[in-house]
Formats: sequence, C-alpha cells, structure tokens
Amino acid sequence: MTTTLTKVLDDKETYKRLKTNATVTATKDVNKFLNSLLENKKIPKEASFRLKNSDASTPRLYGLPKLRKENISLRPIVFLRTHLPTG
Repeated sequence: MTTTLTKVLDDKETYKRLKTNATVTATKDVNKFLNSLLENKKIPKEASFRLKNSDASTPRLYGLPKLRKENISLRPIVFLRTHLPTG
C-alpha cells in the first residue's frame, strides 16, 4: 500500500516537493510580523503572546485504504493537529 501513496505523491500537479521545512520559515515570519505590530502598538502584548506560535510542526501525511474499490487504493489524509495556520 505504501507504493500506492507514493504514486499519489508523484503527481506533480497536486504536490510539490520542498527543499526545506516551510513550517519553520512561516513560524519565524508570523512571529516577526507580530513583533512589528506589537512595537507599533497595533496589538496589545497579550494578543501578541497568544498569537505567537513556538511549537508548530510539519503536517503529517498518511493513507486510508478505499476498501470499496477493487484495487484498494489509498486516500491521502493530511494530519494538521499542531500545524501553523496558513491563509
């Protein structure tokens, strides 16, 4: 079943392989932006503290089998429990 998920990930139109961990970069960028808002007194210190993310982790990918299909392909599931929100 791992090869089925690998085939799904090989789709270059849907997925893109990254050279670095984008979560670390995004966390730094968000925290830097929040610091600038705090320095310019656009948000209170408490809001800055609540919005900062210090424990973001990269989303995890796993596959759930499509049991009703004949060739038992996998449905990709992205687990986002502790990810950095993006928009």
